Amino acid sequence: MTALNQLIKGTESWTVPAGKTLILTHAARTGSDFDLALRIFVNGASDSEFVQLSATGVLKGASTPLPIYLAEGARIHNPTSHTALIIGRLADNADLFACVPSDSRLVTADKTRVVAEVTAKSARPAKLVVEDSDNLTDWNEVDSTETKIGPSRRRFEVTGNGEVRRFVRAKLVARPND
Repeated sequence: MTALNQLIKGTESWTVPAGKTLILTHAARTGSDFDLALRIFVNGASDSEFVQLSATGVLKGASTPLPIYLAEGARIHNPTSHTALIIGRLADNADLFACVPSDSRLVTADKTRVVAEVTAKSARPAKLVVEDSDNLTDWNEVDSTETKIGPSRRRFEVTGNGEVRRFVRAKLVARPND
């Protein structure tokens, strides 16, 4: 993901690039004599089909506060004569995943490897992500060897160069639209 700090001058627009999703976290405006009135157009909507973002960061006519996720092609338009600022993160569509409910159990562990199983609680297609940590605060994704044992159960093995980190966790993730 990359940070986005995008100025949108008066009467101009900005479009979410192809292959990306914008996680819009903040919006601001210059000057104090007008209300923030950014218009968000999705899926090639006409000029009369939009949702409007207010100064409080809430979509007018909806109860959805920021952050909001905008897919590629969504257009944010500033209809005023003042400059607006949008702040968020641009993510590659291939990198957006949501956790899938699952259970895990340890099979075996020693100083050089950990073998465990993860069982999904749903039939939703998912990707296995294995992470390790020395302190339960900072987690890093690690390479693992994965074996499918059944439609919802997977075994993974993590090996280290002489030593596996102290804590290992695994999770199943899926794209939100899958």
